[in-house]
Amino acid sequence: MFNTTSKKSCFSLLLILSLAGPFIARADTPGALASSASALPAIPEQSTEPASDAMKEQKPMPRHIIRVISISHCKRGPEHCAKCRAMGGRRICLLDIAPPDQGMVQRRVIGIMIDSERVWREFDVVRVFADEAEARAWAANHKVDIDLETPAE
Repeated sequence: MFNTTSKKSCFSLLLILSLAGPFIARADTPGALASSASALPAIPEQSTEPASDAMKEQKPMPRHIIRVISISHCKRGPEHCAKCRAMGGRRICLLDIAPPDQGMVQRRVIGIMIDSERVWREFDVVRVFADEAEARAWAANHKVDIDLETPAE
């Protein structure tokens, strides 16, 4: 009736089902899985109330800023690198302070003040301006924060 291959297959199937029995939910016991789900923590209720006045007053983090920085070819800067020193002195630059892959690429950082709190941000140099007039005109046209007096770190 059954050959030896069929007997081995049937035996293997019975063995698997007997071992997996506790892990398989049966249709006639609907509460079996519900008891384990009740051990999960409850999801906290989300507030539907409007944001507080303090949160409304906070400005979003800017994407670009204009600062005077030392141009460099690496993150170590002119203080520690001969190639960076050879690139020249300080220049007025447009900086992207929300670059892609933050924390995954080595970049220099700059300290900026956001809502009277110092925040350290990675940055990429987007553009180098020829002079202060060009930088101020660009900042006015694009509504970008400009600070040429405060020395950048």
